[in-house]
Amino acid sequence: MLNDVYYLINKITEKLTLVWIPSRVGIKGYEIADRAALEATKNESVYLEINLELKEINEKITKYILDKWQAVWNSSIHDSFYRRIKPHVSQKN
Repeated sequence: MLNDVYYLINKITEKLTLVWIPSRVGIKGYEIADRAALEATKNESVYLEINLELKEINEKITKYILDKWQAVWNSSIHDSFYRRIKPHVSQKN
């Protein structure tokens, strides 16, 4: 299959950009991403501007998750003793 892709890429004389789209990696809404990828294959060209680097996106996702986790931790009626010892959640032990 890789040889077929390589052959097709070499036949194309126009500028070509390949974008890898991971699927089913535990991301909510992967069905939407799959449909969007399928729809994109029907178009001659696809333009999508992404303003963030992958590292920036991961940082934003991590911050969002930690903020949500902290909110649950703060509002829990249980484990107040542990909250006094460790008031803030983190990825570190």
